[in-house]
Amino acid sequence: MRLRLGPRGELVLPEEALRRLGLRPGDEVELLVEEESLHLKPPRSIPLESLLGSLASAVSYPGPEGEKEARETSWTERFQKP
Repeated sequence: MRLRLGPRGELVLPEEALRRLGLRPGDEVELLVEEESLHLKPPRSIPLESLLGSLASAVSYPGPEGEKEARETSWTERFQKP
């Protein structure tokens, strides 16, 4: 892909490139300069916000009290002496 530098040295990445790298406006990228080349790398970690709603669940979130109860029940069942 060929891109043109803007008046302040900025690059506008094509929508296809953003989509393929999973980037959105405002995301940070890593810029690597090697000899006569520039390489842009997406962040290594995925922001938690981008995952919200992406995992389907048959069970809805029970709320803080339900979560606490489930943890206590799990703990008791796991570590209860026979």
